[in-house]
Amino acid sequence: MSKEWLEFLGGLFVFLGALVPVIRGTWRALRKRMTPRGLLVITLLSGALVLIVVGLIGFSLDWHPFILVVLFSSAGLIQAIAFILPKDEMARFEVGFLAISLFLCGLIVSSQLQTAFASSKEQELALQKKIEAAIQREVKKP
Repeated sequence: MSKEWLEFLGGLFVFLGALVPVIRGTWRALRKRMTPRGLLVITLLSGALVLIVVGLIGFSLDWHPFILVVLFSSAGLIQAIAFILPKDEMARFEVGFLAISLFLCGLIVSSQLQTAFASSKEQELALQKKIEAAIQREVKKP
């Protein structure tokens, strides 16, 4: 690994280490005030938010489209599960946020699938041309 990557990872671990007491205190405060079902919903939605942020970072860094498909599909599935869990009625704004979020995740997933299939088709055509060129060379040999 290069020096820059090691410095970045060191800084990241220090930052995460500093966040541990904050997360632990928040978790204890939430656990005292909320039901287990509410904690599960918050945990699921936090996980979905992390997946979306990582996916957006990957989108800006031009990661492979299938990685982004998995990240955004997982985030959408987790959001749907989190909104199914509560027993009480959902407010209009909650339904609106769910619909908008799932629409945007689906939009990114469909665009990345289109990109992935287009690039795989280009690779397939390039491979086919190489094979045809090799066959032509073999035919021309005496």
